[in-house]
Amino acid sequence: MNSGAQPTFLCIGIQKAGTSWLYRMVEQHPEVCCANPKEPHFFNRHYQKGLDWYLAHFQGDERTRAVGEFTPDYLWVREAHSEARGFEATPNVPARVAQHFPDVQLIAILRDPVSRAVSSYFHHIGANRVSPNRRISEVGDQWGILSMGHYAENLERWFRYFPRERFQILIYEDDLTGDARLDTLYGVFRHIGVDDSFQPEHMDARYNKRRSPFDYRLSRLPGRLQRLAREYVPEWVKQSGFWDISVSEDEMEELRRYYAPHNQRLAHLLDRELPW
Repeated sequence: MNSGAQPTFLCIGIQKAGTSWLYRMVEQHPEVCCANPKEPHFFNRHYQKGLDWYLAHFQGDERTRAVGEFTPDYLWVREAHSEARGFEATPNVPARVAQHFPDVQLIAILRDPVSRAVSSYFHHIGANRVSPNRRISEVGDQWGILSMGHYAENLERWFRYFPRERFQILIYEDDLTGDARLDTLYGVFRHIGVDDSFQPEHMDARYNKRRSPFDYRLSRLPGRLQRLAREYVPEWVKQSGFWDISVSEDEMEELRRYYAPHNQRLAHLLDRELPW
């Protein structure tokens, strides 16, 4: 397969659910060509740049049997949606994918939506999109912090355009932790049509780990000041509880109540018991 090859699989999400780890494992396979960079965001943010721009992200060779990319926002397509701040869901992503690549295989990773929301909250603090002085209960309607966890609503829209058998739906807690990871990778390799006996290296590596509260608060400063603070502030100051950013147990309970009907809808849609 030559450069500019067309994708045969997409990992469509969801954000903060292990897509970076899966990408790092899959990209090692000699028969797989992954997009460079990992997340082209073509179907949601850069569609106007055209198909040639998109295909230029793929550089396969004569060994390549599967071509794909990992943009974790593609799953976020719910219709009845409006964020108070930040980027929006893109309802027509599945239609765009189906128009250009109707035979593509699809992978989705789902994670306990409460844990995913908390992880997303810290992610957006670290990206300087959300103030560390705002509670998660105050900013849940921003940047998809809550709405990305409406998994059933998002999957149902994808199911309108692609048959269920095209999807490999992974549950982070069941499939991407502990000893289950290797069997999961073998299943992913079968799903995308490559040699399923390949075993990647560095399977215990962690990606996008949560940073310290001190480091998150530094994200509000210009880059040069961040570097100076990391270098010269004493370690005991960095570790002080003064910098803490917390999600209270009351807020966690409120998140669990919020997601309960969404989880019931998902369990029915997938016809499986969920671990959260």
